[in-house]
Order: sequence, then structure tokens, then C-alpha cells
Amino acid sequence: IEAALGKLKYADLLNFETFPKLEEAVVAASILERQNNDELEKGLDLPPRPCFVTFVAAPDGEGCVSGEKWPEIVGRLSQFNCVIGIGVNCTAPSIADRAVKRLMSLHAEECPGYRLDRVSQIAIVAYPNSGEQYDGDSHSWQAVPDAKKGEEDIAALAGSWWAAAKSRSGKAAASLMEIVEEEGGKKDASVDEPKRWALSNSMVLGGCCRSTPQKITSIAAAVEIAGRGIDAALGYTSK
Repeated sequence: IEAALGKLKYADLLNFETFPKLEEAVVAASILERQNNDELEKGLDLPPRPCFVTFVAAPDGEGCVSGEKWPEIVGRLSQFNCVIGIGVNCTAPSIADRAVKRLMSLHAEECPGYRLDRVSQIAIVAYPNSGEQYDGDSHSWQAVPDAKKGEEDIAALAGSWWAAAKSRSGKAAASLMEIVEEEGGKKDASVDEPKRWALSNSMVLGGCCRSTPQKITSIAAAVEIAGRGIDAALGYTSK
């Protein structure tokens, strides 16, 4: 990792992906963080390189395949300034859907060791595979026979994730404006404040194994349509 990063001093963004467990991700983030700090101390004219860190999600979507849960993962990785995105890849869309929903629900207080100065600064990253499974004997990809119709549609899921993120952001902002305008500024305990969410409303979406250019195009289209729908529902107008 150190040798590779040494040759990527001018990279705009690095992506550490497909981790099965947190320990491996921490090693990669630690090395990048140290190199960034070393370059800063030496006075090199190089901007700190940020990174995404993504995992293979467990079937229940509650964490990665090693058994570590999202609160532990997010809390630990929030300690690295270089980490600006956390999420899933190389995971079936239906499982990624569970993982994304859990990541969206995380609050900073749930995550042990979470750095409060990183609140809502880290994006959710999700780029599932096609949902097929690789058969090592035949060296081919096989469809999962019991997959529900439509469940493996990455574009539809990406659109729903983006709609949920924009809706969460817009509703929270509207609620906070109402609180400020109330006499005494008393807060409704049922309102989720954006500053308490562990991960931001920003999302990085795409496809992993067996994704095609056509699939990426359909993801982009679904995200755009979903965004317009939420903007209209929240009363926003596009200029």
C-alpha cells in the first residue's frame, strides 16, 4: 500500500474497496493519513489526498461480512481526516439496499469513537454488483435463482437512495427553520437534526462487478428523476 500510494501523490481521490473487515480498512486509511501528514510537514506543495472506504456487506446489511457493525466501522474510520466516504461495493443490490438504509439511519452517538467534528462530513458510497454469483468451477457468473423480481435493479435502488437522502435533508432543514421561528426556540424531540447524523446526505453511487455502461447510464437517469421529484415535493424550483 505504501509503495502504491507513493506513486499516487497527485491523485485527486483514492478508493479503498471490497474490504471484508474493518482492520484492513484501518490499515489502508492509516497509511494514507500518515503520508498526507508527512507531506504537509515537509512543506511539499501537495494537497492532502482524500479517500473512500467501502466494504462487502453482510447479508443482513448491518455491517461487513466479518461481523463488525456499521456503528463500529463508521466511528473508527471517522478518526481519519482522509476518509470522506464510507459504504459498500461488490455486494448484491438487495443486500446493499439494507446496508445503505442502515448507514442513513446512523447517528453520531451510536458510533464508538466518532469524531464530532466530522459530523455529516462523510458521504455514503454504494456501488453494488449485478447480484449474480461467480462460479469458480465453471469460471462464469450465475444468476441467483431465488432473487425477487426487481430486487436486483440497481438503477431503481439508486434512485430511491438519492430520493431518501434529499428528502431527509430537505425535511430536516424545514423542521429546523420552524424550530428557530418558535418562541423560545424549543426543539421538538422527534426532529432529526442534520448535525447529529453520522454520515452526510451526499451520496456516491455506481455499479461494481458485471455493471455495464448502459447500467451506469440508467443509474444516472434514475438519480436525476428522483432528485427532481423530491425537489418538487419540497417546493424547490430549478433555475
